[in-house]
Amino acid sequence: MDLSRLRELLHAPIVGLKDHGRHEDLPSICEKLGLPMLDHAATKTERMEASYTALPDAELPRVAECFLRFFRPSAALRNELQDLIWADTPGPEIPKRFRREIAQALEPEDLYLHPGRFDDLLERLWIINSDPFAAFVLGDRGLRGEIQRHVHRNPGD
Repeated sequence: MDLSRLRELLHAPIVGLKDHGRHEDLPSICEKLGLPMLDHAATKTERMEASYTALPDAELPRVAECFLRFFRPSAALRNELQDLIWADTPGPEIPKRFRREIAQALEPEDLYLHPGRFDDLLERLWIINSDPFAAFVLGDRGLRGEIQRHVHRNPGD
């Protein structure tokens, strides 16, 4: 696992958690993440910076997992953190045949009852961006727009 990259990626978001509360709230934020709380710094930024700097490299993957669980980062950051965490973890090999059979057996209507919840699930699993030029053309031509059109408005496409 690339611990230096993991430390680099987590630095700004974890120090930025200073904005999630007051001075009195920082110990609970650090406890939730598993960070040591050091009280010698004056500002919230300095306190979070000192706490993060004091974290041993061996604890970084656990802190990253806690960060992902309790503070939902952007999809891009989430994916990059998960890729680093899971880099050394072997996953099960799933043959293409099994994937095809499962996909054929699923009915689209069985996948979701509430479109909003389905969209939230997709957001948690993938990076789904809208077309940045959607405001200038008729309809969103990005992946989000395709999902809206082919899954929600025209099921069975």
